[in-house]
Amino acid sequence: MCCVPLNIVIYAGGICMNNKIRFFWKKLFLVYMITFCMAIMVIFFVSVYSYAVNIMRVSGDYVSNIATAVRDNIDIELNQYSNILHSVSSADIERVIDNKDKYGNEKIYTYHLAQQLQNYSDRVNGINGVCFIDNDGIEVGIGVWDQDKIHYIHNAELEKMNELDGQEVWNYCNGSIVLSKKLYAYSSAMKPIGYIHIMISENRLIDICSSSKKDKDIFLILGDADNIVLSSDDGLKGKNAQEIDIKDRSCVYGRNRYQIYYEKSNEFNLTYEYLMNKTLINNGIYMIILRFLLISLGFSIILMLIVKKIYKHHGKPISEMLNCMNNVKKGDLTDRVKYEGNDEIGLLSKEFNKMIEKIDEQVNCIMQMEIQVKDAQLLAYENQTNPHFLYNTLDLVRMMSINGENDKIENVVINLSKILRYNLSQEVSVTLESEIECAKNYFDIWYVRMENKFEYEFDIDESLLQCRVIKFIIQPLIENAIKHGIEPMERKDGFVTVIVQKHFNRIIINVTDNGVGITEDCLMKIKEKFEKPDSSDKHIGLQNLYKRLVLFYGRENIFMDIFSTVNKSTQVLVEIPYREN
Repeated sequence: MCCVPLNIVIYAGGICMNNKIRFFWKKLFLVYMITFCMAIMVIFFVSVYSYAVNIMRVSGDYVSNIATAVRDNIDIELNQYSNILHSVSSADIERVIDNKDKYGNEKIYTYHLAQQLQNYSDRVNGINGVCFIDNDGIEVGIGVWDQDKIHYIHNAELEKMNELDGQEVWNYCNGSIVLSKKLYAYSSAMKPIGYIHIMISENRLIDICSSSKKDKDIFLILGDADNIVLSSDDGLKGKNAQEIDIKDRSCVYGRNRYQIYYEKSNEFNLTYEYLMNKTLINNGIYMIILRFLLISLGFSIILMLIVKKIYKHHGKPISEMLNCMNNVKKGDLTDRVKYEGNDEIGLLSKEFNKMIEKIDEQVNCIMQMEIQVKDAQLLAYENQTNPHFLYNTLDLVRMMSINGENDKIENVVINLSKILRYNLSQEVSVTLESEIECAKNYFDIWYVRMENKFEYEFDIDESLLQCRVIKFIIQPLIENAIKHGIEPMERKDGFVTVIVQKHFNRIIINVTDNGVGITEDCLMKIKEKFEKPDSSDKHIGLQNLYKRLVLFYGRENIFMDIFSTVNKSTQVLVEIPYREN
């Protein structure tokens, strides 16, 4: 409670002090501007006279060298994207397409396609997005891409992509250069599997040109039929070069006349045009600006030295204090005022630092309490185990004892004791290896209970065994698969698969069963109850898991979803951040 008024005092004091400083600097700035304007007038007359005597003429050879340099730089950049396009592994994409029917869900199919495309989009900076369209018209895109524009380009260039037989086609699309080609299967060079489009950032290519071109000059990239696929002038984007009033090697565009320099790309079927502004007044302005800056710089340095001396003595300590107050207001309680003078400002700085130290202590105390509350909540959710499993397991032991199945009793009791010992651990997070071991013990008990009605399989990335995960993250998924998928089955060919893989800095847990499945209506109700758990619901294990994931990792860092087909399969997908041991 005591933190609130302190923050108000800091904020109000900061406003008051800031107003005083602002008034002080207004007076100082006025003196600076009067002196500077007088210097500007002198510099202006000197520059005008110099301009009348020394008009700078543009050298054709110099501009030609600029055009060549721009061409080479663009070729190097485009060659990277072309290499990416030709390096797309049709084998990886073909494998996903061949397994399309096995996925049983278009979302899963497009998810795997997106994984393959992501591997290539991350290789080179400047790729806005990647779009793949298979032979059935299903499209998958990653990054930023305009669906309507891609449809237009795909349909317009479809015939050309087929004719070029796997070679690239260049186009312009809403702020991006689009590089497209027809993709063939790895297993058969004559089998087309779809079309791929890479969206290259127009701004990145413009930036490359900007380092070599002068202001008000225009740089163009022409594709087939002189279509402009890139231009440093927004008015020419997407047009045809013939729309410009061209006469010989010069043209008129807008109110200015330009000299045209052509450069043919060494790598691609592209033509580069450099349009140099020939207006003499522009050249004169450049010269005036240059002389103006050089002379003004001398006056500015002298005036800045004077201002710096005044600021160092009066303004710097106050500014440092204001910056520190702003940082504290934003939540940075580690910042301190560095000024240690013996004047009033120094005394104020010391008292301010003491106050922040007290606030920091209170905040740390509150944070520790919040952490303790969070750990208590996680432990409470952990201890909400399903008592029916324990009762059924003990009843199973009793029945096996009556039937004289002592060898099975020993196995069940050993596995049950391991699970209970694992449950009694006070650790919130464990290694993935420990979690997998608990899951196997859980599987073995169910295996005996259900009289060998199902089989199970683990597919674990061994590099993840020592990473940290929240305890009991896999067991609820297995329980859901067996209890609601396998157990209601009449047949005895049940199968449960547990897959744990790493994707970038994420751990993906996938538990799939071939059980009775879930209807679409029931599936929607289950997902809705993730946020509002119901203790009476039969899927409380999944709800409990979702709440624990939110508490431990944060809602923005987790992903959990269920995919199911009635009488075929159910898949539960969980994504969490990767954390090393």
